[in-house]
Amino acid sequence: MDLKPEEGGLRAPYGVKVTYGIHKMEAALEGKRVAEVRGAISESLNIDPRAMAVVNGSEVDEDHVLAEGDHLEFVRLSGSKGYLSAEESVF
Repeated sequence: MDLKPEEGGLRAPYGVKVTYGIHKMEAALEGKRVAEVRGAISESLNIDPRAMAVVNGSEVDEDHVLAEGDHLEFVRLSGSKGYLSAEESVF
C-alpha cells in the first residue's frame, strides 16, 4: 500500500483521505476494505481498535469498499477514553 501523509495542507495526488483525531493522510486506497486500511495504519496513527469507521459522514462496517474521493474517518465516541466494558474489566 502506498501511504503518504499530507504535506503543507496541499491535496496529495491520491484518492482517499483518512483521518483519526489530529492525524490526516491521503493515499491510493480505492478498492480496499476498511478492515484492510485499519490493519495497515492502526499502529502508525494509533487508532483505537474500538473506533468506528465513518465514510463520507455515514457509519460503515469493516467490509465497506472505499472509492476514489472517499473520506474515511476513524471516530472514538466522546467519553470512551479509558472506558472498559464488562468483558474487558479485570475485576
